[in-house]
Amino acid sequence: MPLVTINQSLRESLRKHEIIPDVVDDFTPNTMLSIAFLTNKEVSLGNTLKPEDAQEQPILQITPESEDESKTYTIVLTDPDAPSRKDTKWSEFCHWIVTDVKLPSLEAITASATAESMSIDFSRSRELVKYMGPAPPEKTGKHRYVFLLYRNPSSGGKLEGPSHRKRWGNDEPRTGVRQWAEKYGLELVGANFFFAQDSKQ
Repeated sequence: MPLVTINQSLRESLRKHEIIPDVVDDFTPNTMLSIAFLTNKEVSLGNTLKPEDAQEQPILQITPESEDESKTYTIVLTDPDAPSRKDTKWSEFCHWIVTDVKLPSLEAITASATAESMSIDFSRSRELVKYMGPAPPEKTGKHRYVFLLYRNPSSGGKLEGPSHRKRWGNDEPRTGVRQWAEKYGLELVGANFFFAQDSKQ
C-alpha cells in the first residue's frame, strides 16, 4: 500500500478515536511509524493489546517521506485517558520520551534488508523519560496509548523531559505533549496507537 494511502488511513483513525483533537491538533502525516513488542504483538492504528504484552520497550521502524539522514526525531508515548477517559485528572500520563533518534543509513538497510537492520538503534539516542508499559486501573475501560513521532528542529537545542509523568507536569489536563512539543519547536510527522484495559472491568 502506498505511503500516502497509509498516512491518510492513519489520519482518519486518529480523528475517529478523537486522538485528534484530544492529544494533538490536526496534521498531515508524512512518516510511517511501525511498532512491535517482544511479545510479537504489533501496534496497528487502534488495535487492542493486553497490558502484559506491552511492558517492554518496543522495536520501532520509521519510514520517512524523504531519505535525509541528517534529520533526528523524538518519539513519545502518552496516555490521554488517565485514570480513565471520563476522569482526566492525571491526563496525559507520559509513558516514554526518547530523542536524538536517527534513522538507519541507506547502506545498512540495503546491505541487509532484515527487520533488525531497519529498526531504530536506541543506543545512539537519549532517553528523557524511561519506558513504562501500560497499567490502566481496574474498571476504567480502554485507554488510548498514543505513539507520536516528531522531527527535531534543524537548529538543534537540548530537549528536557517534563517535571512529572502525571499531566506531563502541567496543571491543565490533556495539554501535556502538545505544550511540551511546542516548547521545543518539534514538528509532528507521524503517529500510531493501541488500546489496552485492565482485565477487571
